[in-house]
Order: sequence, then C-alpha cells, then structure tokens
Amino acid sequence: MTRLLALLLLLALAPAASAQRSTAPAAPDAVAQIYADLARGDVEAVVAVLDPHVVWVEGPHSLQVGRHVGSGTVAARVLRPQVGAPAFVPDMITVEGDRVVAVGTRRRTHPATGQLITTRFRHEWRLADGRVTGVDRADDGPDLSAAALCGAEPC
Repeated sequence: MTRLLALLLLLALAPAASAQRSTAPAAPDAVAQIYADLARGDVEAVVAVLDPHVVWVEGPHSLQVGRHVGSGTVAARVLRPQVGAPAFVPDMITVEGDRVVAVGTRRRTHPATGQLITTRFRHEWRLADGRVTGVDRADDGPDLSAAALCGAEPC
C-alpha cells in the first residue's frame, strides 16, 4: 500500500516537473527573438515583452548609461534612440541560474567620429512569466557616454 501511494505521488508530481523543465528553453528563445526584433528595428515588439516595471541597466560604455525603470522609460530612453544604431549579434545565449546570458559582437558607428566600431557584449536578462523583468548590459569598447563625447556641452 505504501509503495502504491508513493507511486501515485510520483505520477502526480511528474507532469508538474515536466512542465517546469519545458519552460526553461523558452527563455533563451525569447531573448533570441528580442535580438531578431532589434535587428529589424521593431522596437514595439521588444516593448511588448517588457514587464511594465522592468529594470534596465546600461553599462558605462553606453550613450544611455544608467538605470532605467519601466517599459515606457526603456522604450523612450534606450530602445528608440538605438534604432538603426548598434547591431547585436549573439554568439551564445544560455541560462545561468535565474538569468539568460547573451554574449556576442556589437557593431555600431561612433556618433562623434562616424567610425565603425566592433566590440564584444555580455547582456544578462531576467524573465518571469514570459516578460523581461530586468536587463544588465555590459559592452566592451570606447566610452560612448554623453559625458565622454560631449564633455560639459549637451549632446
């Protein structure tokens, strides 16, 4: 009787464990789709998967350096200004703990010199319920912050 109860318990839990495992590959696929949307300049498709309270952090080599909170803020301050600017080509998208990590090459034109710049990037994405709740972007390369490009003058 005990064995039968244990077997029934295992069978009852198996679909739940299976369902949890089946959602794991969806997160890297969702991030890959975001890069495809960005490559097409489809900002609205990216905004559609952002959590309304997303926390998006741009590293020091970005024109949009800093912490941006909320999907509207991210769209206005981070995504829309970049349309047609950097091209992110992920070499690898993988799950590391509770994050999806993308590593690859970024190509963009330096806004002050017009020179083509190719650098490496590492982006960490946090997703919950199919929505992006957080992004930490780190790009190697020259400092493209407004302070570095424009000094005390507004850009």
